[in-house]
Order: sequence, then C-alpha cells, then structure tokens
Amino acid sequence: MLMVIAAGALVSIALAETRFASSNAYTYGYNYGYQYQYDTDALITASGVTFNATEGASFTGKVASFTDPDSSATASEYSATIAWGDSTTTAGTISGPTGGPFTVNGTHTYAEEGTYPVTVKITDIDLPSNNATANSTANVADAALTAGTLTVTGGVEGVSPTTVSFNFTDANAGATTADFTASITWGDSTTTTGTVTGSAGSFTVTGSHTYAEEGSYPVKVTVTDDGGSTTSANGTARPADAPLQSACGVKPVSPKAYSGKVATFTDANPNATTADFTATINWGDSTTSSGTVTGPVGGVFTVNGTHTYTSMGNFTITVTIVDDGGSRTTSRCTVLIFGTTTGGNFVIGDKNAAIGTAVTFFWDSDWWKKNGLTGGAAPPSFKGFENKPAVATCGTNWLTDPGNSPPPPKAPLPPYMAVLVASKITKSGPRIAGNTVRVVIVKTNPGYQPNPGHPGTGTVVAVVC
Repeated sequence: MLMVIAAGALVSIALAETRFASSNAYTYGYNYGYQYQYDTDALITASGVTFNATEGASFTGKVASFTDPDSSATASEYSATIAWGDSTTTAGTISGPTGGPFTVNGTHTYAEEGTYPVTVKITDIDLPSNNATANSTANVADAALTAGTLTVTGGVEGVSPTTVSFNFTDANAGATTADFTASITWGDSTTTTGTVTGSAGSFTVTGSHTYAEEGSYPVKVTVTDDGGSTTSANGTARPADAPLQSACGVKPVSPKAYSGKVATFTDANPNATTADFTATINWGDSTTSSGTVTGPVGGVFTVNGTHTYTSMGNFTITVTIVDDGGSRTTSRCTVLIFGTTTGGNFVIGDKNAAIGTAVTFFWDSDWWKKNGLTGGAAPPSFKGFENKPAVATCGTNWLTDPGNSPPPPKAPLPPYMAVLVASKITKSGPRIAGNTVRVVIVKTNPGYQPNPGHPGTGTVVAVVC
C-alpha cells in the first residue's frame, strides 16, 4: 500500500503493493517531492525439532516450527523443503492457525539406522528473500529382529556334521545380509560363524559342525545387526555314536590255556580311544570274562583275553565290544582246544601230515613203514615217541631212545592232541634224532595203551604251526 503526502497533508492513493524485507513495519522514501510509505513483511524465525525414527519404517511427523510477526499470516503463504541428511530432499507440509505459530511436518523412510542432520528451509512464497532455516536431528533406531525357528539335525561323532538352520526377520525390509553377523555356539567349547542368506526382511542362518564324541550338546545361534539389534535361539544337538565293525582274532588252535588276541575292531570315529570301549568275551564253555582293549587313537583296536579250558574240542568264542556312546559290534569264531602229552611227544612223518589223513603215531612194528618222510625212511627201531625235549615246537630238533625205552604216556590220551611232524629221522648208536617241520593236531582214536599191541591212531584235523 503506497500513501502520498503533499504540503503537509496525508493523502492515500491506491498503488500496487511492493514488499521489502525489513525489520521495521514501514519503510519511507521520497520521489518527485512526494513522501511515500511502503508496508513490508517482517522476517520469519524458525527452530528445528529433534525426532526419532526407525530404519526401514516410514516416519511422519514434526521436523521444525516457525513464526511470523504478521498476525494475519496463514500457512498457505509459505513453502518448506526438508533435507533429511541421507542425500534425500522432499517437500514439507506446513500447518498452523492464522498468525502462527506454524509447524513443518514431513514423511521419510531411512534405509539405515544412525544419526542424521536434518535441514528445513521455510520460504515466504510472495517474497522468497524472506526465509529461514531450521536445523534438526533425526535419531534413527535399528529395526527390531525377530527370532524364528531353530532346527538342529543329524551328525555322527567324528564322521558327519550336525547342521543348524535358524530363521529370523528384520523389520527393515531393506536390510541385506551384509548387515548381520551370526555366531553358533555348539556346546563343546566350539564357536563358529554362521552363514546368513535371505532378503526382503526374511533371513536364514546356517552352519555345521562335526562333534568329536556322541552325546547331547546345547546349541545357541546369535544374530547381531550392525545397528545393534540382536536375536537368538537355543536348541540341542544329539550327534550319534559312530558305528563299530569287528573281526575274529582268535587263533584257530590253542592249548587249554588260551592267551592272546580274540578280536579286532574299528570305530568310524577317527577320534576314538581305548577308553571309549568295554569288551566281553564268552569263551563258549559257559564262561565269560572282560577283554583288554588296546590300540592307537582312531584304531585299529585289539581285544585280548586269557582263559584256561577244562576240556578239549571246538569252542565258539564270542566277543562283544560296546562303545560308551551305545554302538556295539560282535565277532564269533571257533577255536580248537587241544592237549599235550607229558614227558615228550608223539611223532608222525611229513608225508602223512595233511589234514584228514589217518595216522599211526605210536607203537607199531611197522611205524617206519606207515609214516613216510621226505628225508628218507625212518629207522625201524623208532616207535613214534620222543622225549628230548619234552616240549617241542616247530623248527626244533629232538632225541630219543630206540624201541619203548622212553616211557610213553599213560592212557587215555587227550581227545585232541599235539603231534610232531618230522621230515627226517636218523639213528646213531643208541640215539635216534629227528627234526620238527610242523606241529599238527590229531583227533585220537580209543584203544591206545602204553605197550605193544595197542598202537596210537587218529586223524589229523588241524595245524598248529
């Protein structure tokens, strides 16, 4: 509004309104001798508002406020822009009563948590030079994580891994796998890093671990967002005991006092030790005893046992090995328990020593004819019994006297008896000497007596050495 004053009188003349930014209500000027007065807008003042938001969630709210000294000012006279601090700028919405105060509201979604400087610029639409800037702060929180299902499956100690799968969601639909770290505590003093996959707010953590021993272990999966949010779940791993496999280790023949290996076995768990196992031996004669397990870590393991039989014949030895985790294995095999004579041993020729061969091993006038030797015929005076040494083994030489000079053992003979096998027998003076190329087991026939006319006969059924 322009007013012209002449000769001291104040006269109002309607002119086009021209506004100037000024701190005064009016600005005076002179032109062509007239004094004129301009009505001007006062400067607006603004202040920022600190506000809270959550990443991935739309925020709508107050970001700044401002005032205008003009009591007739309305919200429609102004515009606002909001720089959100993340390289995004949008228009603000201005509201408030005539004369103010006025509020600037905005809507925005932050992609990531953090603290952002927000700049709000308010401008008078009619007079752009009349503007104000407000500085605000956005505190953007990390979106919440929500735990889903934890699944723990499988696993065999030392053989195959136990696996976990844990589902979780992030309220921030824009989150990526790079936002997360996941750890898996397996309950055996081992922690590994989980692998995170997924998108659009839905994710899965996977991992695997091979346990050294079977059992029950508490498992925990923890997920941490780089913004600080966390979620976790607990479960239980139950890796199975690794399988065992065994084989018979019994000697095929043995004297009545058995001592030695009865079985061998393996554990699929390469970390297994002898302390993991117990072994029980059923000797086949209604007697059982504990076996001793030996072997290196991971095997192969051996079971040894000691037992004295009270009778002779074929016995089935059963060995049962049990792992402390529950796995077990059983081996079965047969041993021929034989006896020996006292004071010496009966002898047969090596040409008659094949298994299944019927033999005459003592006191027959034709012993030398009935026992063939690859080293030549035996002296006719040898009747089939040696007494030096009393206990002979393969590879040893022996001595005896002719005829029945060395007293033969009394009857009855053992039903299964060790007999020496010679390939060469010679006589020098009163001494007869021979070798021992093998030792066999003869199943003896009844009828033997330690005197002429009652020869010892039987059938070769096994080889000792």
